[in-house]
Amino acid sequence: MDLTDPALIPYRLRTIRVGVQVTWLALAALLASHLMPGGTEIPTHIFFPLWFVAGAGAFVAALLPWDGIFRTSWGNRALFLWSLVDIVLITTLIAWVPREGPSLFLLYVLTTLFFGVASPLRDQLVLFAATAISYASLFAAGETSVSAADFVLRLGLLASVAMIASFVSRELAAGFTALARSRDEVELDKNLYQALLQAQSDVGQGVAVVDVVKERFVYVNEALCGMCGYSHSELLKMSYRDVVGSGSSDEGLLDPGDARDLVGLRRDGTRLVLEAVTKPIGDDRMIALLRDVTEERVAVGKLAEQQEIFRAVSELASDFVYSLRVEEDGTVVPEWATEAYARVTGTKIEDMAFDEWTTDLVHPDDALSVFQAFAECITQGRKIDLAFRLIQPGGDIRHLQIYGRAFRDQGTGRVIRIYGAVQDNTDQKVAFEATRQHNELLKAISELTSDYAFSLKLNDDGGSEWEWVTDGFQRVTGYTPEESTARGGWMALLHPQDLIKSQQVFAGLLAKPNSSTVSEARIQTKWGEIKHIRSYARTVWDPVAGRAARIFGAVEDITERKLTEQALRASEERYRTLFERMPIGLFLRTPEGAGVDANPACVAMFGYPDKETFLATPAWRLYVTPEDRARWMEAAQRGEFGPFDLEFRRFDGSTFWGSYTVRAVRDDDARQAGGTR
Repeated sequence: MDLTDPALIPYRLRTIRVGVQVTWLALAALLASHLMPGGTEIPTHIFFPLWFVAGAGAFVAALLPWDGIFRTSWGNRALFLWSLVDIVLITTLIAWVPREGPSLFLLYVLTTLFFGVASPLRDQLVLFAATAISYASLFAAGETSVSAADFVLRLGLLASVAMIASFVSRELAAGFTALARSRDEVELDKNLYQALLQAQSDVGQGVAVVDVVKERFVYVNEALCGMCGYSHSELLKMSYRDVVGSGSSDEGLLDPGDARDLVGLRRDGTRLVLEAVTKPIGDDRMIALLRDVTEERVAVGKLAEQQEIFRAVSELASDFVYSLRVEEDGTVVPEWATEAYARVTGTKIEDMAFDEWTTDLVHPDDALSVFQAFAECITQGRKIDLAFRLIQPGGDIRHLQIYGRAFRDQGTGRVIRIYGAVQDNTDQKVAFEATRQHNELLKAISELTSDYAFSLKLNDDGGSEWEWVTDGFQRVTGYTPEESTARGGWMALLHPQDLIKSQQVFAGLLAKPNSSTVSEARIQTKWGEIKHIRSYARTVWDPVAGRAARIFGAVEDITERKLTEQALRASEERYRTLFERMPIGLFLRTPEGAGVDANPACVAMFGYPDKETFLATPAWRLYVTPEDRARWMEAAQRGEFGPFDLEFRRFDGSTFWGSYTVRAVRDDDARQAGGTR
């Protein structure tokens, strides 16, 4: 970016103002940190001189006449020196901190952001190199406590910050420059328009602006007042029909078109013939150029031609405009083009003839359509509105939209010029293609991670429609997207018992910006099957409309998992029924002796008041001889599971003999959980 461009001075002045404010804020934070308990460990006789030097520098920077400095070659030098002094002060400050933390390193980040948005690219590179060398010197000298890995990470992140700041500053500068130029062009057009109106009056050309709805004059110039014999204030109170009516044609003042005669009466009653050229201004205004041709007919002069050129060009918004002269033999000769022509085409308009332009620059596949469009414009006066591709001399392809309008010689009716404009749509084409590829990639990834993915567009009327859905939709539901839409949309597939719940989930998803949800439901397939699905959905919010614009999502078929879970629950229920109703005592303990489960027969056999008390009792208390448990566990390790005749102790202290059989039960980690009966 060219930071010496005067258009960027306001941007640079705002940058200086923010830089000074940030410096004061950073100094205030450093002072507070130094004075607070547990703050920086810099010796006071070092900290305060550095602090005052930085503060004085910020004070001087705030007082400098930057507006004048930026208009000289000293602007960039002053900014460079400011940033360099900041780097030296920060490096000195970190060097005096016994244990440098991440907070002081952020000062480097602030300085990098400042010179990234304020300095030219060359100065940015030099200042970043100075920052990196300074910090590397601190690291090499052992003045910083970070590891080598953290050191590399910090420099990498600092480089990333520098790149982002540099990119943003270049984009902002380009935008400000373009805006300033646009303002200059608008001001130039305004001055040209005012000069044109004044010139029209000076040469006796009448100009009128008419309110189409009220059929009244809203502007008239002095020349028109002189033609009609009315004062300026009188004409503004009158309908245009009081002054001029229709001529020999059926067209009136409110009918846009080329020059034609309008017949009316002057204030003194004499006949008035005006040649009028009219053009709509918006939906409710019409501008008319009027020339008094009562005494004699005059040809449209130089001023009328310039007005027509201005009118034709002003209605075209483009990257560049052009003018082509058409000779009597049909040869097309380029006359002029605005400066952007060279940027868009990579050539100068005077470097090649029109025939060379269509053959050498226009893409071969588009050359015929371009040639035909210009031929029809020349022979039939048709407007040109055509998209084509242009190949720059370097090989780059630009996507352009060209517009053109024929201008005829009023005496012969022959097309003598073509005025037009060209719009460069390359960025939009590239963005569209990138979006298309991104959507294709999204669909491909979604198909790999789910059974199918989809994009649902939300309409203003509350309805929805598929934007796209992957092929897995038909595999899961049996319906094509078109068949699904014909049945009433995706909700028509839901099981009736899940419809209300799904509608509530959908309403909640749309209630908040960029929200997401995961839900499960049943659907009825085309084959009559009931399937269980899990849906993952996220909305995309339209901030202008204030609502969700679309929903991206993925759907997983979990029918098999659901059936497995149901079978598992049934199996567990059968096990629990059998366990509880067995007439012999059954209990389950871990190898460490912790109680897990016991059936009612076991609790009654040991005489405990309830199962919880039984399970809370240590295993060794259940044996008259505690060593019996260790002996049968050793036997179980050898593959001997009983039965063992052992003497047990009841809750009340009495004893009984029981036949004891053990089986090992392992949990999900293959750890022996333990089990006895």
